[in-house]
Amino acid sequence: MNKIETILDIPMVVIPGGTFLMGHDWKPDPTLPDTVNAYYPDEQPVRKMKVGAFQLGKTPVTQAQYAKIAGTNPSFFHDDETLPVTNIGPFEIRAFLNKLSAVAGFAPCYDEATKKCDFSKNGFRLPTEAEWEYACRAGTATHFNTGNTERDLDRAGWYLANSGGRTHPVAAKAPNAWGLYDMHGNVFEFC
Repeated sequence: MNKIETILDIPMVVIPGGTFLMGHDWKPDPTLPDTVNAYYPDEQPVRKMKVGAFQLGKTPVTQAQYAKIAGTNPSFFHDDETLPVTNIGPFEIRAFLNKLSAVAGFAPCYDEATKKCDFSKNGFRLPTEAEWEYACRAGTATHFNTGNTERDLDRAGWYLANSGGRTHPVAAKAPNAWGLYDMHGNVFEFC
């Protein structure tokens, strides 16, 4: 497990910098259902990527964490404050992250006028696609961070085939090797 730093009661996992192969060479796997065995052309070609060190939330943002900062809970399922927050778009996400940054005493990353992220700021932001994939993989080269089969995916996250059509409390599935939860399901993580 990686080092964890807690900021405003939000556990942040320290992700070491490194290189990895981003994307995957898709080949149909008849053992996986169509809901798992999907082709995503934006994940090709596989390419070597370098990522600097960063921190990422240990779990998706919960409804309790979101409501504490934003003052509201827009989620569709709201019977448990440990569920991930839902029903927010890019404007709400950026506003939340800027507000969270300000409350924590950091410089907000998002420019309210242009909606662009200033990566030189030390506030909270969404991970880049490369950061997210690197953190999700946590040093693995398998289809999922828990292996290659649908059973492996079941251990790692909530998705169409096992979620019952709803979100679930965060951290209910197995974490990856770096201690991050719900990287293959549920919603909205930040760094």
